Amino acid sequence: MSHCLYFTNVFGAIDLVKDHLLDDAQNEGFENHLRTGFTAPGDYAYARELRNAIVHRGLDPVGHGVQPGQGSEGKYVFAMSPPYVFLRRSQKACVCTRPWLVDLAAACNQASNAAILGVVEREGLLDPAAYILDVPDTAATVKDPDVFPADSAEFQIEDTGWVDPEVAMEWARSRVRQLHILLGNMPAAERP
Repeated sequence: MSHCLYFTNVFGAIDLVKDHLLDDAQNEGFENHLRTGFTAPGDYAYARELRNAIVHRGLDPVGHGVQPGQGSEGKYVFAMSPPYVFLRRSQKACVCTRPWLVDLAAACNQASNAAILGVVEREGLLDPAAYILDVPDTAATVKDPDVFPADSAEFQIEDTGWVDPEVAMEWARSRVRQLHILLGNMPAAERP
């Protein structure tokens, strides 16, 4: 089950980013960044079609057998990558260079995290200033009937100056550090 969820979720995240790119050139650049993030070019197409087979055709990726790992990994059981997955509406098959699904997942993480991080950086989402709470704007938004239902009108936010600018900036930096950690790309200067 976790293998199914992983491939569904990683490509869901990729598609979410693609859905918010403004034009075809940005989308193509993002897609190229993903493809080149895999050491074996065909593994991206295989992973994408594996996800499609799981979601649309009910493929159980561990249904193709499991086998004990070799060497020091011999005490573990690893799910094997299905030998091939077919393209949608086609008899053409994709094959994977990685025999274990865990290795394919690691390759997907490396490629997708780097590509997503590139978009996030380009959009300025790693600028801590983007995450500083703006109390007056928040208070105005809460009062806007198009944003909040009328029955929540009693909820009030007042600008009392309670947020110390240094504390707000540290909160913002913390959010950016967490994003870097989640994407596996913590800058060396900020590592604990």
